[in-house]
Amino acid sequence: MVGVVSLSKYNEFDKTATLGYWLGEAFWRRGVMGEAAEEILKFGFEELKLRRINVEAVVENIPSNNLIKKLGFTFEGTRIKYAKAKATGIANDVHMYGLLRERWLERNKN
Repeated sequence: MVGVVSLSKYNEFDKTATLGYWLGEAFWRRGVMGEAAEEILKFGFEELKLRRINVEAVVENIPSNNLIKKLGFTFEGTRIKYAKAKATGIANDVHMYGLLRERWLERNKN
């Protein structure tokens, strides 16, 4: 398996969802997740007519935070000791981001 990208926590009334992804280490830094994430954003905004997509990343995961910014998300804050890692049991600080439909449309108007 190469990886997974998804929209979860879909809220039809609010027209929001949360982007999530995982990529096998053998495929890191090849642009694979960027391409896959762009397609799921397109699906969310064009097919599901979402108003907003959320995403979060552990503060220390620099590549993930960089990808999120590259996708056009806006940094909205940090939640302290928010997400507990299954592997270590340690609660990590997490950066929160959001992408509004109008910003996505502006980025992709070509």
